[in-house]
Amino acid sequence: MQPGYQSLSTVQRVLLVGVGTTTLGIGIAGIFIPGLPTTVFLLITAGCYARSSERLYRWMMTRPWLAKPLDSVARYQQHRAIPLRVKIIAQTFAWGSFLILLATGARLPVLVFAGLFALACSAFMLWAKTDRAVRS
Repeated sequence: MQPGYQSLSTVQRVLLVGVGTTTLGIGIAGIFIPGLPTTVFLLITAGCYARSSERLYRWMMTRPWLAKPLDSVARYQQHRAIPLRVKIIAQTFAWGSFLILLATGARLPVLVFAGLFALACSAFMLWAKTDRAVRS
């Protein structure tokens, strides 16, 4: 086990594995649901698993059925940049979901959660460099 893994408490590990597994499920759903981004959720999963569980990280990175979306994850890890197309799809999904919830009269806690998710997505997309050389 790498030294970085030892600095986490059990609660932190469980939380990261939980978030990673949730985002993995959403990312897999994105393979089948048009408009739902896969790459962004797999990036989150990879980050959570890399920090909390070397075994889960290796498992995820070796799934052949995730090969295409994981190619984008590998490019991100190598270049620290996200293709513009992925950024646009993620932003559209995040803010589109928020607007749909707003238009349908969702309850305030749901709107707050969706709004925070959309803001977090926007902040990450602004922070991450754009990979204009690769189409994903």
